[in-house]
Amino acid sequence: MKQLPAQLAIPLIEAILERYQDNNVDTAGLIHWLRAILVSHTSYIMSQPDIIQKLSPLYNSIESRLSVFPSLLDLSGRLDLLLSLVCKIKIFF
Repeated sequence: MKQLPAQLAIPLIEAILERYQDNNVDTAGLIHWLRAILVSHTSYIMSQPDIIQKLSPLYNSIESRLSVFPSLLDLSGRLDLLLSLVCKIKIFF
């Protein structure tokens, strides 16, 4: 990514974000590429005046996914508790 000219970072980010919004695409690979671009070209990207508008769909997507996280964490804790109780019951019988 460091060899990528800084002027191509924004078009590449836009292309990645377009594919990211498609539900049929593996987002893990796209996030890896996006992270590499952001790390390598942070100063150039941050100097662009319209970057907030361009990255807002990504921010909104991350925000919506993170809003579900506390509920999932609670559910995971409850499931762990139930599984440990089931294991203890099996030991007694």
